[in-house]
Amino acid sequence: VYGFVFMVNRVEADPTDVLVDRWPDFNVLFIRPQRLEKADLFKDMCIFTKDETSLRSLLIRADIFDWKQYFCLSVDVCHVELIRSIAANRGVPNIRNHVCHMMILQDLSKLTMERVWVAGAPAHDRYPKHIAPDPYAPSCGWWAYGKVGLRRFFGLCPAESRRQRLGHQALACVPQPQAWLQGGAPVTPVRATSHLRVSSLNESHVALVNSTWKFGCGDLSDRFIREMIMNYPSCCVLDSEGRPVSWILTYASGAMGMLYTLPEYRQKGYAKALVKTLAKKLHSEGYPVYCFIELENQASYRLFTSLGFTADPSYRATWFECDQ
Repeated sequence: VYGFVFMVNRVEADPTDVLVDRWPDFNVLFIRPQRLEKADLFKDMCIFTKDETSLRSLLIRADIFDWKQYFCLSVDVCHVELIRSIAANRGVPNIRNHVCHMMILQDLSKLTMERVWVAGAPAHDRYPKHIAPDPYAPSCGWWAYGKVGLRRFFGLCPAESRRQRLGHQALACVPQPQAWLQGGAPVTPVRATSHLRVSSLNESHVALVNSTWKFGCGDLSDRFIREMIMNYPSCCVLDSEGRPVSWILTYASGAMGMLYTLPEYRQKGYAKALVKTLAKKLHSEGYPVYCFIELENQASYRLFTSLGFTADPSYRATWFECDQ
């Protein structure tokens, strides 16, 4: 939920409602993407609460929660039984999706080999245009984002002055055929072969990413991925023909995800290099650096823990699909 609110502050992308049960002493914070087109049904809703009574009150409100439409809801796994009970009372079938660790990077000291050396890498920023960090804004603050427009509750500079300072932050690169992707102090580089280079994803890569994503749903997820690529940071390794062979994206919640490497390019260290590169970029711009990893995905769990990501054993995230 914090990641969603952070991104609403930072990126002017999809319209999203950030709702609370009361203000200022709220017990429930509910993230609800506005549904303007059919493809918007694919976007997750997300709830944070520590009070199940307040959560129940929100879930049964017809003006807040529409049980007649398909939705996917992200919650703490401890609220599973409550949601199943309400869905059953309304005659709504529901399926619990995969349960995930939420992995957070708080200490960047293990990202010591964050520079990626690739022959022929361009000496300029290859990331998609997105909103740069606001040096004058506090690290957090709540927004109300709905029919009345975007309204700050407290502690943030005026939106007009913030927009005047927008621009995208270039990465400093050595202007030579062998370029460094900026990320910190000089260290032993991770080399790619001469026909590969590090870049970011663009719109022409949407179909490939969609076809390899395990949760892909054709046109619905096509638009979802397109908006991720166009609005949020991504990183990839391209072959000599400009085709991505390994990539990682950022969700609207700010979480890193969709990490994938084509089978013939695995066991070469590309995924690890991309995680390091994107993590450093997100951290340098003030983003929370975290991801979700399915409990059974031990390979990814080992990869991220080796880079300093940690999981709170008392917390698990799960996704509910409900469709009446």
